[in-house]
Amino acid sequence: MLFSRGQLVGGAVISAVDVATEKEAGHPSRPAIAGISLLFGLQQITEGFLWLALTDPGFAHLGRISSTLFLIMARIVWLAMIPLAVVLMQGGGGNRRRQFMLLGMGLPCSPECPLPHREPFRTTHHPAT
Repeated sequence: MLFSRGQLVGGAVISAVDVATEKEAGHPSRPAIAGISLLFGLQQITEGFLWLALTDPGFAHLGRISSTLFLIMARIVWLAMIPLAVVLMQGGGGNRRRQFMLLGMGLPCSPECPLPHREPFRTTHHPAT
């Protein structure tokens, strides 16, 4: 339970710092790179809710949505965001066009598409909690 609360707090702090930094900077010159910390903070919040759902029956109703959101972040968003941020950070030219082509070919190759669970979401009680 402590781990999940730490992730919720950490995710909120990371997200708030990112928003404050982008607001202070005005218009970031590299918006895709600047948004990585915000995405990381949102993923931490999602993972915190997932751990709460797994360890506390009172939060079991959040299990399906938090696990699906976490899988979307891990299997789709990060696979697209990091290469896209690097491509956008570089200048123009033929190399950039090739990188976009490789990015477009690589995205459909994500390991699996996160689908909703077919079984009911179950919580488990760990002796450490």
